[in-house]
Amino acid sequence: MSLPPSVTLGRTPSDLAYLDIDSALCQARVFLQGAQLVHFQPKGLKPLLWLSPLEDFARGRAIRGGVPVCWPWFGNNKPAAEAPAHGYARTSEWQLVDVEDQDGEIVIELALPAGAVPEAYWPHASELTMVMVLGKRARLVLSTDNTGTAPFTFTQALHSYFAVPDINQVSVRGLAGSHYLEFDEGPFEQQGPAVVRQEVDRMYSVEKPLQHIDTGEGLIAVAREGSHSLVLWNPWVEKAKALGQFPDDGFKTMVCLEAANIQADAVTLAPGERHSLVTEFYWASSQD
Repeated sequence: MSLPPSVTLGRTPSDLAYLDIDSALCQARVFLQGAQLVHFQPKGLKPLLWLSPLEDFARGRAIRGGVPVCWPWFGNNKPAAEAPAHGYARTSEWQLVDVEDQDGEIVIELALPAGAVPEAYWPHASELTMVMVLGKRARLVLSTDNTGTAPFTFTQALHSYFAVPDINQVSVRGLAGSHYLEFDEGPFEQQGPAVVRQEVDRMYSVEKPLQHIDTGEGLIAVAREGSHSLVLWNPWVEKAKALGQFPDDGFKTMVCLEAANIQADAVTLAPGERHSLVTEFYWASSQD
């Protein structure tokens, strides 16, 4: 495939392939393993995504940071105890379908090869594609097609890690009045902005399609389509020590706000149907 001049192909010492983007509008890096955006920085602005400084990009292991793709199940909502948490999409090698530079906006299409999820865990005829549009904003569109003759149900998330200067200064706006479950307890109603002062692992049911992360040094707008649920996550002190490829103090400079289809928002696709989960994020000059 011929790449535009603004996009180059590279490899890590562990031989994972990635695309480096340096366009008129942004700089970014996308790994073929996991179809994972790990760096995104609009020109003249600060990076939006957090990537663990301990990440060594081992083949077949999830990359800690950026936007991992959780599919066809989220968390431990899996078909068997031995199946991996968050499914197989984030650890599988995706196929690069197309790359275009449209006046500085980079459009990348990737596809998950058939059979990437073992049939024992996913006995459904389906196709999964990711389209990224990277410019002043990052827009990720994860589409699932039912190519078989029977319906199936799945859960998923775009597990976005956002970079923040100090988690103690962070608040998430646009969740007030919505309800969430946390550690299998609830539902609780969100009162005002959400803050992180301890381990947080909340699964929200929320209709409002736009939230803002107030980092204390700017607002990150996070929009969703095809989703009525999202996840707010930070491992805090003790959980951070137990995570792989994660610094003990890494929780201080990241927060996850994830577009999702989980719990009652799980997706059932009839034969021939498509569902697209979209997340879009950017630096906002003011609260929309």
